[in-house]
Amino acid sequence: IYNRKTSKVYKSCSKLAELFDEEIDPVMERLGYCCGRRFVFHPQIIYCYSPNVCPIPPGSTYYAFHNPGNRLNIPYDKYFLCLKCYPMSQGDSIMVGDDTNQQQCAIPKSQFNEVKNDHIEPEQFINCMECGRKLHQICSVYYTAIWPEFVCKNCMKATATKRRDNKFTAKRLPHTKLGDWIETRVNKYIKDLEPNCGDVHIRVISSSDKQVDVQPGMLSRFEELMPDSFPYRSKSLFAFEEIDGFEVCFFGMHVQEYGLECPPPNTGRVYISYLDSVHFFKPKFLRTRVYHEILIAYLEYVKRLGYKFGHIWACPPSEGDDYIFHCHPLEQKIPKPKRLQEWYRTMLDKALADKIIFEYKDVLSDAQEEGITSAHQFPYFEGDFWPNVLEESIKELDAEEAAAAQQYVEDDVTGDGKKGKKLKKKNK
Repeated sequence: IYNRKTSKVYKSCSKLAELFDEEIDPVMERLGYCCGRRFVFHPQIIYCYSPNVCPIPPGSTYYAFHNPGNRLNIPYDKYFLCLKCYPMSQGDSIMVGDDTNQQQCAIPKSQFNEVKNDHIEPEQFINCMECGRKLHQICSVYYTAIWPEFVCKNCMKATATKRRDNKFTAKRLPHTKLGDWIETRVNKYIKDLEPNCGDVHIRVISSSDKQVDVQPGMLSRFEELMPDSFPYRSKSLFAFEEIDGFEVCFFGMHVQEYGLECPPPNTGRVYISYLDSVHFFKPKFLRTRVYHEILIAYLEYVKRLGYKFGHIWACPPSEGDDYIFHCHPLEQKIPKPKRLQEWYRTMLDKALADKIIFEYKDVLSDAQEEGITSAHQFPYFEGDFWPNVLEESIKELDAEEAAAAQQYVEDDVTGDGKKGKKLKKKNK
């Protein structure tokens, strides 16, 4: 990089590039092309092949092994190791394979090359079958699985033909009571504020029965007070907006629903485990309000089903991580924890005003008001923060108790009666 982003040269050249794009686009469109710009896919976070599954952010250095054509009869054509895990591999080779229970292949470390996660993938071009012009695949909104043959819009207009109807749209996905409930409330809210806004479609993409298994540490400590597992219904829902004749997915949410038949303390609780968005909703000034309406509509729906408590983990993703969508626009900023918490408070305040929820509070306030004195009284959700923290704390306690017991035995053997008596009393 010759000029930093903060330098005058960089800013001036960036402004000139923007002006060029604005001027060149109409010229290229008159010539029958989609635009005159160069679009690329920026580097994304990748993950280490080791059991640690370490993240390798964009711009980071790592070791890579390429297996073109599957010449070694192993599942993948690429294997990555981060700088931390590569030297930790014992010996001169690294074992790779899809299943650790099956025979694996030894790859010499010398075949792993040190590379940088900075590869930029240009957007793919497609050729019109009629005029032969090259156009961007995404600009043309073209996907081979839907339309095997590509004809540009200029050639279709010249021949008075239309593209075959796309059957794979969100609007045609199966309807559910939950999806229809949220969709009705959201569209009514939007039309009251912006009548010309495109319709929003809410679809429950998956809904399945699962169970979260209680980890060994908690079971050993609270065997008679906790079940082995908690059953729940896992759901994933997404929101799409019709923009310029196309459906754009802009919001996703994963929830866990623990019904009235679920054992306590999870009885009648819902847990919003993941929430994610990309800033493509139009108009921009309604974006946050629409997100809030989706959440409020969901809380209203589950309240009508008899659920008593809702839980939200208000923690933003780490830099480079993504919750639901594979990636996000570079210009979309990740909110700081305080800003995200305030974002949820604004939503919950509106839900209070609409009399959908009775009150809201943080975990500490709830524990103090409900008189929670034991770890087994906390709700136990799949993938939540607290089960892992409790498990690590139990491991530390077990290690401390084992060390104290060992020390007592050693003191008793050496005949140090005073110290042994003191430790024995402490253990009681």
